[in-house]
Amino acid sequence: MGDLWRSRGWLWLAALAMLALVLQLGFAGVGALYNETDGQYAGAAKIMAEGGDWIIPENNGIPRLVKPPLLYWMMATSFQVVGVNEFAARVPGALAVVAWVLATACLVTTLTKSHHTGFLAGIVLLTSLGSATLARIIMPEPMFSACIAWALFCGVKMCTSIGRQPAQWAVGFWIFAAIACFTKGWHGLIYPLVIIVAAGAWIGPWRHGLRRLISWPGILAFLLICLPWHFAVEARFPGFLRNLHFTEHMGHVVGTGAPATNYSPVPRWQFLVLHFGWFFPWSIAVISGWKNGLVQLSKPTTAPAVRFFVVWTAVILLSVMFTGQRQDYYAMSMWSAFAGITAIAFAAGWARISLISVGIVCLLGLMASGTMLLVDWTNGGGPAAVADRATAWSTLAGLDTGLWQSLARVGVLAFGVTTACMVWAIVRRSAAWWALGAAAVVFSVCGVFGYAHLAPYFSLASMAVTLRKDLPEDAILVYDGGIDTGSSLLFYSDRSIRLLGQRPELEFAVREFGIGRDRFLSQEEFDALWQGDQVVALITERAALAAWPGHVIPQVVQQSGTQVLLLNSGSRER
Repeated sequence: MGDLWRSRGWLWLAALAMLALVLQLGFAGVGALYNETDGQYAGAAKIMAEGGDWIIPENNGIPRLVKPPLLYWMMATSFQVVGVNEFAARVPGALAVVAWVLATACLVTTLTKSHHTGFLAGIVLLTSLGSATLARIIMPEPMFSACIAWALFCGVKMCTSIGRQPAQWAVGFWIFAAIACFTKGWHGLIYPLVIIVAAGAWIGPWRHGLRRLISWPGILAFLLICLPWHFAVEARFPGFLRNLHFTEHMGHVVGTGAPATNYSPVPRWQFLVLHFGWFFPWSIAVISGWKNGLVQLSKPTTAPAVRFFVVWTAVILLSVMFTGQRQDYYAMSMWSAFAGITAIAFAAGWARISLISVGIVCLLGLMASGTMLLVDWTNGGGPAAVADRATAWSTLAGLDTGLWQSLARVGVLAFGVTTACMVWAIVRRSAAWWALGAAAVVFSVCGVFGYAHLAPYFSLASMAVTLRKDLPEDAILVYDGGIDTGSSLLFYSDRSIRLLGQRPELEFAVREFGIGRDRFLSQEEFDALWQGDQVVALITERAALAAWPGHVIPQVVQQSGTQVLLLNSGSRER
């Protein structure tokens, strides 16, 4: 790292860090937290911050033991320092993205011996649309991806350094792999280990450095970071390790319905197509200018870097493509490889065809957004139910025309500014990188506000305010669905939640120890509560009201997106 200071490469890194902090922390408080992982992690961390158990995360009184606790701990600490709010909830993820961007820049700089190319790689990763939207979700992936990138950086330095330094870099490799494992799971070690070994075997000069991976201090540090928590939870909940590894982890790999967090897999073709969106606008420029890029990638001086990024992409992409339960974000840890290849391919300058292609796409986007504002969409259908919007693809397909029209205002701004940037880039090709970067920054910021604009359709934050202010303390809150699709209530409401029509046996702690069994209601139990004298609040899909008996007229108190808050007759008697 001494070369970084001597060559003043730290100035590039400092500029990248400042931009990353502005884009990530500057907008961290914009918009309500969503359901799914936003609410699940924030709800558990909130309990920890308010004096709960820091060893056993919990959601709705039920231990949540499907992931290691590092992200919960980071969020709980953020809540204690900043306060319990949306900004504090997103701070750990935002800082993780900053660390991820810096790791990518350092890695590309090391491989190419060019601080400029490393800076460009960081810009590509930071300003891709996926980093502003998908990486904004509260989940382990940003931290996991950052640790994978830093572990691989240490692995590359280990293979290419001389003297005493390789041993130090080997220890760093194991420590970052351990943090990745303690963030999400054991593939935090499998990914970087397979990548560095495969790349080292392919890149001749690196082969002799692979034996340095056998670092006993590094392996000891890995075990000390990863094992204590797992053994502590096993001591309190016998069978936890078996359930975690065979039911949860292997269930996701094979694609069974056994895991408590069971997801509908994203089809392979959708998964691949979505990545063109996650890498936008850089993906358009790369595809259209592939001939110019291929010339740069085929140079002997770039061969080791290109081989390394190809191995990185292949290891993660192939493993995800053959996973039984595939989600939009499962390949996020390979995004650094795309950023590195893009920066290497076009560091010498963008082909005019790339700039024209991005400009045409932006112009078409501007025309489409403007048209949507002018057309009457009042006869469009309603949006899909929350449970039917589990992936990015189904979310986009499930938005109704009214929502698309409201998003078109953001689209006009985004595509209008970026079209102007691309005209500048085409006229002055010497400023192409800066114009593309500016266009990508605009898309990132507009992506954040578009994401926040959709919050009422993915969050129950507004309903939680009503529940907190207007219902008596002894009111019973029932949610018609799984806790994942209503998990924002865990953060915004302090009430326990009864789940209607769900399978308690899927939860390990409920199945094996009976913890939280009272959080589940059968239809018969719910009917008895609803007809009783106690106040019952039910959150359900508005479309479900058509199935209610004709003589029952539920009191609709509030609507958020496609879900409504109902009160039984007991509330009217008070």
